[in-house]
Amino acid sequence: MRWSIIFTALLLTLCISPPAEELSREEYCSKVWRYDYECALNYILNDEEVQKVAAVAEKLKGVDCKDTAWKILEWEDENLVYDVEKASLPPPQIVVRGKEVEVYDTGRYIQTPSETIMLRKGICTDYAFLTLALLKYNGCKGYLVNVTFENDDVGHVAAAIAVNGTYFILDQHLPPFDPQGYFIKWLRDGKRIEKAEIIDNNTTIPLNLSIGYVASDRDAKSLESRIRQYFKGTGIREDPRLNGEKLPLGYREGYTLKLSLEMAEYYHPEFERQYAEHIYKLLEESIEGRFKAFNLHLSIKGDVMEIVLYLAR
Repeated sequence: MRWSIIFTALLLTLCISPPAEELSREEYCSKVWRYDYECALNYILNDEEVQKVAAVAEKLKGVDCKDTAWKILEWEDENLVYDVEKASLPPPQIVVRGKEVEVYDTGRYIQTPSETIMLRKGICTDYAFLTLALLKYNGCKGYLVNVTFENDDVGHVAAAIAVNGTYFILDQHLPPFDPQGYFIKWLRDGKRIEKAEIIDNNTTIPLNLSIGYVASDRDAKSLESRIRQYFKGTGIREDPRLNGEKLPLGYREGYTLKLSLEMAEYYHPEFERQYAEHIYKLLEESIEGRFKAFNLHLSIKGDVMEIVLYLAR
């Protein structure tokens, strides 16, 4: 699972001559929605287009919208690839003359959600609109996020959901980010966000990038407790004597599995269950054979979550 990756994700930069008075916004958008993300919101996320992603969306419905958002990112991470070739194309140029609209350099168009699923690839706008469509199908309110970077003409877009007053950005891969975590993520990728805005219909809301959560030892213990319960649920017993050193009496073989995830700076307790399930899944996939007992330790060291699983048989 990739937790950090540098994207060359490009916002569709527009060069628009001021529309003539007789060209309404509706007429304009009907001609350029493939190249203008604000216009695309009404055209790509209508009921007809959203229904086309039903086969995938129904598989990603979670117990609530947080769970659905997590499952969507997980699916996108496993099934889609970033379209580097498309991202390298020049941005579209839109010219309006009276009621006539001409678009030049049309290769970097906005895909519909169903097209992105079919192609299995896209750029940031394609990921964002697919995420919004999958959320909408499952009855979850989604938002478009427009990002501007310092000293960079190239922008970026993503999706977001609101959970108990906090926006969480959904950007192609796990995990969901709170605003501060998203700011840190881009710093680590070599870019500094100058401004991020939530777009909700015709309303633009500045995103406060100082809002964030700092994971603590209490979070580590709570996650550890959840993961322990998952292992107990498989019938394997917990033995606190297992510590990777001398094998206690009653066992013939011991095994230690260590997992380091660069995700501590992005952790938020709103997604505790999803994090715990994800970590458990990663551990379970690495276990070969059957074991009688286990012990588990999870700690936070800087920006890293360290998980140590001791097994014995």
